[in-house]
Amino acid sequence: MVALEHGESEARVLGLCGIHRKPESETGEFTVVVRDDWQGIGVGAKLVEVSLPVARDLGMKELWGIISPENTTMIEMANKLGFTVRKDPESGYYEMRLIF
Repeated sequence: MVALEHGESEARVLGLCGIHRKPESETGEFTVVVRDDWQGIGVGAKLVEVSLPVARDLGMKELWGIISPENTTMIEMANKLGFTVRKDPESGYYEMRLIF
């Protein structure tokens, strides 16, 4: 999924959300990237919200992703959307996981 801002002469990419399915699997890795100047206002959350039904429609049963510890907005969003979020004690990064 791509979030765009349409200007008079061009469109600018504000954020991207990707689901990368493992071959021959019902599991996929989930990624979200939002431009710095558009973070914290709901662009990432909207991208996630529209991507989850697509993953379900594709027959996926589980999504997971990695969140850096300083990205508290993403950690909060993952919790609100029903992901299980846990901190990896070795790396300090967080893993978000959603089972449909």
